[in-house]
Amino acid sequence: MNAPARKTEIQTLDQLARDWLAAKQAEDDARCRRVEIEADLLLHSQPVAEGTDRVDTAATRLAVTYGVRRKVDSDALSDVWGALSDIGRKCFRWSADVDLKQLRAVQTVTPELYAQLAQFITATPAKPAVKVELKEKA
Repeated sequence: MNAPARKTEIQTLDQLARDWLAAKQAEDDARCRRVEIEADLLLHSQPVAEGTDRVDTAATRLAVTYGVRRKVDSDALSDVWGALSDIGRKCFRWSADVDLKQLRAVQTVTPELYAQLAQFITATPAKPAVKVELKEKA
């Protein structure tokens, strides 16, 4: 992966911080305005339990998709898993999560087990988190 090209004019950290804070505020303001507009758009839609409602005008098509989020109580489900029919079991998919604290302990204490487990884990760099704070002048 290539590093991003740097500007030829190097800005000071203080200027970059002020620019970042201004851009972040503009982004927050734009998001708030978008959410307000979406609320107004929803007034033109007929809610459905699940699915998409479409509204057409001469110039615009509005599509609003409604859905239901479903969460599984994995602990309760695992308690009755053996009693479920095959069809009932097919209604659920399982995905493993990494317990990072446990994985790091295994990596330190039992490197051979870690090597075995690592073949099932894909690690990719996360986007760096940036936080900028202005200091109050004394």
